Amino acid sequence: MDWWLILIIVICCVIVSLLIILLIIGIFFIPIALKARVKFKNTESEPKVKLNIEFCKETPNEELTIVSHDNLNLFGYLYKRENSHKYIICCHGYRGSCYEHSYIVSKFYTLGYNVLLISQRGSGKSDGKYLTMGYLEKFDLLRWIDKLKSLDNECKICLHGWSMGAATAIMCSGLIKDNLTVKCVIADSAYDSIYNQYINVFKTNMKFLPKYSILFTTGILAKLFLKISFKKNSTVDMANKSVLPTLLLHGGSDGFVPTKMIYNIYNQLNIKEKEMYIFSNSTHVMSLTDHEEEYMGYVKTFLEKYF
Repeated sequence: MDWWLILIIVICCVIVSLLIILLIIGIFFIPIALKARVKFKNTESEPKVKLNIEFCKETPNEELTIVSHDNLNLFGYLYKRENSHKYIICCHGYRGSCYEHSYIVSKFYTLGYNVLLISQRGSGKSDGKYLTMGYLEKFDLLRWIDKLKSLDNECKICLHGWSMGAATAIMCSGLIKDNLTVKCVIADSAYDSIYNQYINVFKTNMKFLPKYSILFTTGILAKLFLKISFKKNSTVDMANKSVLPTLLLHGGSDGFVPTKMIYNIYNQLNIKEKEMYIFSNSTHVMSLTDHEEEYMGYVKTFLEKYF
């Protein structure tokens, strides 16, 4: 056999072997990255946010349910104020719990707002084996909006979230064509795209792995089996389509979702009614805990202006 033919066979074998290895890594990476109920061992992705779980458990509330477009039963908890038609929907973060918003919920409730705490797919009592970093959750959020409209035809809604929940709120805002019912968005520590967020996680925690190759393979698998894209309809893409006044908040020392991402989102918001505040020295979603008076001041002023 000619030497050049042997070389071609060897090269082809190497390429096929590498593709198989990447495929295997991709298959393992999907549950590591997207399986809903696996504990994610990253200290900054599990911040010690200020909580008030007693308020959520002791304050009267109504359990609500919806069915997602892909037939998942999703649960939420409505904290209703008398004679109020203003609702804030709170969207929790990656592998989080609706109760991680318990402290700010108590603040919103005290200010006179109704609050809907939702358990995103794969969280709490909600169905779902996989989360999708906001890609499918944005459609779930639309159904929660419809749920509130069915309960109160005079309702006005603000979307609030942090981390994955913030990205979900912004992605959802790009699907809303007017501000007749949904009036505004408050997004704390949102990433600008799923792809960029995973790249940052690789750079921070898995520097030795070929991140671009793994994400390429994983992206194909996610599209085939979960019907999601890491790049298309990203947070910045949907921000560009939004017509809703938006308040962006971020920690100045956030390493999990880099602070620079807030600028990418802000610059893509194609609206005049946008505000951005960065809190010095705060890490991921810790701005409320570290700078409560300043944080709530910005939030209350924004709500009074647009809500």
